[in-house]
Amino acid sequence: MYCNKCGVKLANYLTKCPLCGQKISDEFDYNDNCSYSSDIEYLSKEINIIYFAKLIMTILILLTVASVICNLAINKTISWSLYVIFSCLFVCFHYSFLISSKRRLCFIINVINLELLLFVSAYLNNGLRWYLYLVGPFVFLGAASLILLSLLSKFKNIFRNIAYFLIYTSLMLFIINGLIKVYNTKLFYLTWSYYTNAPIILISILLIILSFNKKLMIEVDKRLFI
Repeated sequence: MYCNKCGVKLANYLTKCPLCGQKISDEFDYNDNCSYSSDIEYLSKEINIIYFAKLIMTILILLTVASVICNLAINKTISWSLYVIFSCLFVCFHYSFLISSKRRLCFIINVINLELLLFVSAYLNNGLRWYLYLVGPFVFLGAASLILLSLLSKFKNIFRNIAYFLIYTSLMLFIINGLIKVYNTKLFYLTWSYYTNAPIILISILLIILSFNKKLMIEVDKRLFI
């Protein structure tokens, strides 16, 4: 039997057409013959996202436990299984986005777990200096940028939002410049960040001044939010 709306082939147990969504009831008019293209033969299946996430997380936890047991049995200590532990934890917390309504908290936990994963990798490979001065701070700054963007999205004054984010970007460039110098020379001092931040700060100040012009902001809102 075929759907009388789109022509897809129907199984007897279906309650609605998987292609077009047409409900199937006792009064539903079936087509005994398909007058449509024979290419339409597939059924779209809905996936239970929460169940899928829990299933993946369970498999990862089992993989972690098995890795630890193998590591202890072979090496009599926990060494390489640390990679597996923190990698699996990171992926588990990533899937927690799908089953939790507290997305910001999940994001923060994800960032902390990523930092731990990178720290363990650096520690096991004698690269703590690389992590402490470059990777760790850069991951933290990137995560802070995303959180700041999510907070600024709640405010209506678009000019002020952009200005605040530019000021934060300016501060972040100073920190990055200093950390790179510490990593290379063991001394904290600034060079190129002065030149990149000068126009950023000027534009930020200009945007803050313009944000107090109510007529301009009303006009921007009209054109921006159609």
